[in-house]
Amino acid sequence: MFEDVPVWFCLPSLKSLPFLSVNFSGDESLSKLIERCPVLEDLVINKTRDDNVITFNINAPSLRSLSIDNSKRTRAYVGENHGFVINAPSSEKMDFKDTFSNFLVFEHMPEVTEANIQR
Repeated sequence: MFEDVPVWFCLPSLKSLPFLSVNFSGDESLSKLIERCPVLEDLVINKTRDDNVITFNINAPSLRSLSIDNSKRTRAYVGENHGFVINAPSSEKMDFKDTFSNFLVFEHMPEVTEANIQR
């Protein structure tokens, strides 16, 4: 379980961050961690079946490559909105596989030259 990120925590040189089967404690835990990686270029998220994140807010101005796999469960009736809000203006490559979320928001991303989106 990935808990809350302390205020003092920072990874100023981290360029690659893979989350493979990591349970997050809530919506803010991932977004706070990404905010504290100012030069992050490569982000991989393989969502688990049991995490507590409803909306993944990914705000990473330096991000060049994003890979998300949210296919561990299938969409049936979902009482809440589950999804992703992605703001990565420097992103060039995106690989997105999602069989569960009911919304996906891409903000300004003019640099994308390669995308693979499976819903």
